[in-house]
Amino acid sequence: MRKLFIGALAGGFLASAAMTWNLQRANEQSELLARATVKTEQAEALALKAVPGTIIETEIEEENGVLLYSIEIQTADGIREVEINAENGAVVAIENEDDEDDDDDDDEEKRR
Repeated sequence: MRKLFIGALAGGFLASAAMTWNLQRANEQSELLARATVKTEQAEALALKAVPGTIIETEIEEENGVLLYSIEIQTADGIREVEINAENGAVVAIENEDDEDDDDDDDEEKRR
């Protein structure tokens, strides 16, 4: 009985921690979206123009003081990540998600 209680308590703690993290992440995304000049739908359209396919995930982040949309797109050749500047709509980078293994073989990355 005691093990069951401790297990339930630990499970409840983990669930609470996960909910807190998700809430913090959602708040962070909301704050960044409020600062973006380019709206999510516009960034997704620009990404699909650069890399045709189906959008899997879109998130906004700040890297080195620059707001960027990171948009993952499923293509016939795999998953590509397109980074769009959230302030001016420029395509900043196009990367193969399948090759993010940090070694020097066959990685295709295009920075603009």
